[in-house]
Amino acid sequence: MKKSRLSFNTGNMTGSIADKLKAIEEAGFGGTTMWPADFFAHFEDLDANLEFARSSPLECTCYMMVRDLEGSPPEIKKRKLELARQMMDQMALIGATTLVQCSNISEGVNRDWKLAVEDLRKLGVLAKSKGMRIAFEPM
Repeated sequence: MKKSRLSFNTGNMTGSIADKLKAIEEAGFGGTTMWPADFFAHFEDLDANLEFARSSPLECTCYMMVRDLEGSPPEIKKRKLELARQMMDQMALIGATTLVQCSNISEGVNRDWKLAVEDLRKLGVLAKSKGMRIAFEPM
């Protein structure tokens, strides 16, 4: 059976990552979007969860997500970039290559769009240094 090019988001399911990936594969999808909670919500099974994701025939199409980065105050921005770096390290463990960045919807966002572009550029430079990509999700 030829796998679909469609992807299904594990965030729409309950259960372990093993159960989720098995169900997604059985449904005929070729890929999945994964979340840190898929691996780190069940610490006792972290190694098994990571191995199951690595050995799955499903492609990890995206890893979710960094939010409220662009236009944030400097202390928040620094923390968000560090979070993105850590998520990229997690992505390397499962073979994921695309991190989703959702637009900033916080009330304290600076609406200087030149600054927002520069913030996203910093995220892109970080991703490029790790051989990864960024997908932007407007909210």
